[in-house]
Amino acid sequence: MKEESLPKALILKTKKEFEEVFQKGKRKSSGNLTIYCYDSEEPGLKFGFLVDKKIKKSVPRNKLKRWLREIVRKNKEKFSSGQKTIFFAKREALEKTIWDLYADFEKLLKE
Repeated sequence: MKEESLPKALILKTKKEFEEVFQKGKRKSSGNLTIYCYDSEEPGLKFGFLVDKKIKKSVPRNKLKRWLREIVRKNKEKFSSGQKTIFFAKREALEKTIWDLYADFEKLLKE
């Protein structure tokens, strides 16, 4: 099971890291998903996962984060080294499937 998960070293953890990406990064948005990308000088990839605060219940909120982590885990080779990326799922994503989120993810990467 552990081999299938996204390594902890690839996840943004601190508020400072998130703020850096929000302030210096570029924003791309689609129907259910927003991506903030920042190319830093640091080697390696870093990903952050956020869900709209309007989703009050923890179960659906965590489900969306798990879906995003899985999508990124299977597609992390599409990102360049030194890139920090935050994925933000909007409230409307609750009504969608993981495949709809994946389609939005692919669409945003092509932009």
